[in-house]
Amino acid sequence: MASELTVQTIKAPTSGGNANKILVGSGQDLIAPGHVIGYTQSPYTSTTVYGSSSVLTMDSPLNGTYSYTTKSANSLLRIHAHFAPMRHFVTWEFHALRMFYSTTGSGGSYTQFYTGTQGNYTEGYNVSATNVDCVGHINITHAAGAVFNFKITVQGHTNGNSFAPNQYNLGSGTAGSPQTAVGSFISCMEIAQ
Repeated sequence: MASELTVQTIKAPTSGGNANKILVGSGQDLIAPGHVIGYTQSPYTSTTVYGSSSVLTMDSPLNGTYSYTTKSANSLLRIHAHFAPMRHFVTWEFHALRMFYSTTGSGGSYTQFYTGTQGNYTEGYNVSATNVDCVGHINITHAAGAVFNFKITVQGHTNGNSFAPNQYNLGSGTAGSPQTAVGSFISCMEIAQ
């Protein structure tokens, strides 16, 4: 049976093992509008190079296998995909990045909620790396416990211009010496409304 308690101030004890802390029991959530109520993150470790003018779905977990289960109904979801470093080995390149969500499972239908771009102009090839961040928001009606799956696609402006996350160039020559440095991830933050 639910009940309601109205208070003006909640204070924690000032001494003891949990001094100045207000504890919420294990398995319980404290939900207040505007506050972060959930967060997960998954590393993206693939070094696949995407070099096509076709729309390509990225490797796991960016292929729909990354998911988030909501803690509250009708909350705001903030999705952040971070690619670092990004290797460049052509003079000029440009890519469209799109993020999608599904509420019908990883193999279900997807709705696009973000479109962004990544571009780079490099005159020399000795050392070349940049970072790319994609941040999108989903604010739709949903129940607590709703599962959202996410995927990201990449599309180059012309074949051969390559989107190469988790890599950088070191050395000389038109392709440099590719090095691996995994720092990419996707995350979901849930904010109560």
